[in-house]
Amino acid sequence: CIGGASPHHLIESLSLPLFTLSKSYIDWTTSWIQQCLNNPNFPTSSAKRHHRETLLKVLTA
Repeated sequence: CIGGASPHHLIESLSLPLFTLSKSYIDWTTSWIQQCLNNPNFPTSSAKRHHRETLLKVLTA
């Protein structure tokens, strides 16, 4: 065990950031879908590129 932490405690400490991440991802996906439905021209190529750049920043941060 690392620092006397039990696997259960480790899972608990990891579940909160994962939950926050998944919630923000769900929120982003929902707003993205709404934009798709509201705007027939969405997503544009520039929007796709912007989303990919943003996603890469998040993943490499």
